[in-house]
Amino acid sequence: AEQQRLKDIFLETMLYHQNLEQNSRVSVEDEIRGLGKPKNEAIRLFVMHVRQVLQLNPRQVARLRELSRLNDSSHLSRLGLLYQSIYRGWARQRTVILGLQYALSIFVLIFLGRTVRKLNQTFAQLQSVNLDLEERVRERTGSLEESHRMQESIQAELARAQRLESIGHLAAGIAHEINTPIQFVGDNTRFVRDSFEELDRLLDDLERRLGEPVRSALEEGDYPFLQKEIPLSIDQSLDGLGRVAEIVRSLKAFSHPGGQDKSQADLNEMVRTTVTLARNEWRYVAEVQLELEDSLPRTPCYASDLNQVLLNLLVNAAHAIHDKLGTDPASKGVIGIQTRCHNDCVEILVRDSGVGMNSTIRERIFDPFFTTKEVGRGTGQGLSIAYDIVVNKHGGRLLCESEPGQGTCFIVALPMLAA
Repeated sequence: AEQQRLKDIFLETMLYHQNLEQNSRVSVEDEIRGLGKPKNEAIRLFVMHVRQVLQLNPRQVARLRELSRLNDSSHLSRLGLLYQSIYRGWARQRTVILGLQYALSIFVLIFLGRTVRKLNQTFAQLQSVNLDLEERVRERTGSLEESHRMQESIQAELARAQRLESIGHLAAGIAHEINTPIQFVGDNTRFVRDSFEELDRLLDDLERRLGEPVRSALEEGDYPFLQKEIPLSIDQSLDGLGRVAEIVRSLKAFSHPGGQDKSQADLNEMVRTTVTLARNEWRYVAEVQLELEDSLPRTPCYASDLNQVLLNLLVNAAHAIHDKLGTDPASKGVIGIQTRCHNDCVEILVRDSGVGMNSTIRERIFDPFFTTKEVGRGTGQGLSIAYDIVVNKHGGRLLCESEPGQGTCFIVALPMLAA
């Protein structure tokens, strides 16, 4: 009966499509409502298609003709199976698609996570590189500033050296010009001394021959006083002229520019010359004690440069003693200068009884521009220049031994054989 009703519904549907009568449409809809709720999937699909057919226009008649083959239960069963197969295939495809979507989402999340992690790592690396670059820029800027300051100091020192060189040439010229007048002043003074001795003998002879009248005349002219004081004055004048001559000779020797090659020099004479020229630096604070080896061989050196080294060491020694004793010392310190042969070197030792140095200062004394003196007493270049002259220019050694409060000893060691 159910199959017959389905068949009737189908025929009514075809009739409606052919005639397009409203009564046929109403009849089909009544039959469909009479079926109630379909009991299986095939009937449900049939009803769904019938309702679609009721809504078709004449151009879709071909589809209804295709449905005419569903007029028996076997066709309906096969149609239901076909629809079920399509539905299951679609469900499987939907599951696969959802799985692919989930997999793609997980892949995207993993990719995004790795990308974010790499971006964070890259950002951290960029920050590190940026900090490193900033530190390098600061270091380079500081280095450039320090180089600029050193360049300015070197330029100032060079200008000072050029001025000193000009002063040295001027001093050499002045010393040369002074030397000639001093010579004839000394000769004339000695002539006066010798002449006075002759005159004194002549007056003594006259006094013996003429007796009392000459003696009375000499006493009235205060001759006994003059006879005693004039020789002393002449001797003092000759002594002063001798000192001036010695200073002139030292000045000429010290200001001599020297040659480009080393020459054999008398280190003992160089020490004496330096002590004479620096007398004004040490005479008020120290006594200078010389211990010079008489058999010291002549040494190959740049005499002018070595004179500068000795002068720097002697002036530093005087300043160290001054710092220890103060501006008005009750007693003087001692500066000792010794020359000696030691192994294959000739050594000059300059000792002082000054303030001495601790290990921190001692390690830096040869650094350029390092000084412990107040502004105006030094540039911090003296010992640096001395080290360069002794070590780099002469191939020697410049050593320092010092203890706080015990004084300092500088040792200049020069090789006996020219390098």
